[in-house]
Amino acid sequence: MKFLKIAAFVLIGLVVVAGIGISMMMNKTLSYDELSKYAHETLTLSDGFQVNYADEGNADGPVVLMVHGGGATLADWTPWVPALAEKYRVVRVDMPGHGLTDPLADRTEYGPIKWAEVLKEFVDELGLGKFAIIGHSFGGDTVVRYTVSNPDDVTALVLVAAGGYIPTEEQITDQDRTFVALYDNPLGRYLLPRMLNRKETGKSLEIFFNDPADLTQEMIDESYDIYRYEKNLGAPIELLVNLYSDRYVEVSGLDTINVPTLIMWGDKDAIAPLDYGHRFNAAIKGSELTIYPDVGHMPMYEAVDQSTADLLRFLNSAETQQ
Repeated sequence: MKFLKIAAFVLIGLVVVAGIGISMMMNKTLSYDELSKYAHETLTLSDGFQVNYADEGNADGPVVLMVHGGGATLADWTPWVPALAEKYRVVRVDMPGHGLTDPLADRTEYGPIKWAEVLKEFVDELGLGKFAIIGHSFGGDTVVRYTVSNPDDVTALVLVAAGGYIPTEEQITDQDRTFVALYDNPLGRYLLPRMLNRKETGKSLEIFFNDPADLTQEMIDESYDIYRYEKNLGAPIELLVNLYSDRYVEVSGLDTINVPTLIMWGDKDAIAPLDYGHRFNAAIKGSELTIYPDVGHMPMYEAVDQSTADLLRFLNSAETQQ
């Protein structure tokens, strides 16, 4: 790691020398007004913290709360919404520092524990009562912790390629190590969020899919737009930095989860290894693990029809157990 930090300083030094070139490479940041097409409803929490969320579907139906992953937005759930909305009240939320929800005041707090705390405040302020909760990737890590801490709120739990375990040395790529080392420097922290262009945005998203053809231009466009939101610059990187730091605490209390649980995983997931799915399945009593062949980190896009059918079947079954 010492070598990586030295390399980071050298690289940043070269960047400074090339100041004119850097200014030309810097992205234009975007305001809330410029991103207003991604705005839904706004809920104001304590201290004026504003949350962007979508509340749609059957207003009188059972509630389904959906939590996206790191670097994503509530739009990640779009493929599932039409089928769910026929019966359920579907609530999707942009998490802190993501989409058009406000950033956290302390960058060291970007992690699933704080996300779960903010989610609880959101749930109580909106008056959701009891609900099924669904989390993808880092959002899965979050909803596990939410369920453990607030068991009376949750009627059913769905984990989609969820995080929650400390990555092994083999699971951390050299690229991630270098990226985190660069971000550890104040100048790197300023520059990195401002230098990802649209083409690189598309490349960075391809790793989430087993078949890059499933990555839509709409997803790339929205990711590139939201990434440049001036209020949240760098927040997704903070998640990565904190995940690889000693601040990250592995999930615990899984044996206390006592609600129907569905675990959904692609067998070609390059982000959250399938081993995580097996570990969750072994630790949560009565849980069901569904594995999708030739699918990466995004089952809701890569296996739309099958994952939607599995989700609806599970939610219907969970209701009969209440």
